[in-house]
Amino acid sequence: MSMQIIKFKFYRRTLPLLLVILVALTVSSCDVKSHDEVLKNDESPISYNQYRSLFDNMIKELKIADSEKTEKTDNVNLVAIDKESSFGTRSVLTLTGEQTNQETQERIIYTNKKNENLALIDLIYLHSSVGKDMIFLPASTETSRENPFFQKFNECILSYNNILIKITIISNDKPIEFQELNRAVNSVTTFLEQYKF
Repeated sequence: MSMQIIKFKFYRRTLPLLLVILVALTVSSCDVKSHDEVLKNDESPISYNQYRSLFDNMIKELKIADSEKTEKTDNVNLVAIDKESSFGTRSVLTLTGEQTNQETQERIIYTNKKNENLALIDLIYLHSSVGKDMIFLPASTETSRENPFFQKFNECILSYNNILIKITIISNDKPIEFQELNRAVNSVTTFLEQYKF
């Protein structure tokens, strides 16, 4: 008889605790997306030809406030690298990794009319989509706050499906105001949101 009483007391004490744990796990799992859901992207990757057209249209139509287009990459710009630097994938930054005219990076340079800062807009083509997001903005560190070089340089990276857009602002002499990077970013994101592939 005493064994049955002990079992009953054990179940009476642990059963409510187990139910609370079970409910907590169930509720918390409802709010958390699975790894696959986070990585799921309904949009198809942008084709290489669409990437080339996007670059050509950005050259013609992308405007950044207080800035004028001063340079762009022309013709074929082959960039050779050590194959080990790309985890063994390629030795030339082209679509196939071989020497072809299908380079996977292009640049447009703008000069700010007021302060002569440069805005570099790099378009980088990828085979796989990484969604639409700002994926990099440098963290502030003691070195970046105190070193004058870091105050004359700011950058970020946006992803637009399988295209990365690296935006870099460079100053010759004065610290860069965050608003200047923000204006360039907003110009690019607005252009991409309105662009028809």
